[in-house]
Amino acid sequence: MYKVAGLSKEYTLSRQENGFVINNEPFHIDIQQLSPKSWLVFNHNKRFIVDLIENEKGQNTYVLLVNGHKYTCHVKDPLHMIIDQLGMANLNSTKADKLNAPMPGLVLDVLVKTGDLVKKGEPLIILEAMKMENILKAAHDGKVAEIMVSNGESVEKNQALLRF
Repeated sequence: MYKVAGLSKEYTLSRQENGFVINNEPFHIDIQQLSPKSWLVFNHNKRFIVDLIENEKGQNTYVLLVNGHKYTCHVKDPLHMIIDQLGMANLNSTKADKLNAPMPGLVLDVLVKTGDLVKKGEPLIILEAMKMENILKAAHDGKVAEIMVSNGESVEKNQALLRF
């Protein structure tokens, strides 16, 4: 299931064998791909030409031209919906002096040591939560000033794990 936000509304969308289900209602459309970024869509004898004119990489934001009208849509796949539910959506968006646990869990491995210089996106700590390993990465370039946890330690949500 996907969540699609656009036109001041939010929709749930899932694909089924004979079409789509939008907001729990069956929805049948025929799609013909015209080019890698252009489609011809038929629904109830109506024809729509859909062109993808912009896709912000990593943001799941799409700008579509539908019959000459421009629409911006934000799409969340199942993984992004879980990340939102766990409170991890903004983990890498702010420059913070600390790395906090995004959820309660068990520290499986601390991958850096005090004094290490790290680059944005570099793995710092592996945290097990809900039987899944989560790699916590650096939100920005920096120097590890202090490590506040050790391997095997249980942590609570928002507990400080390390300081830059």
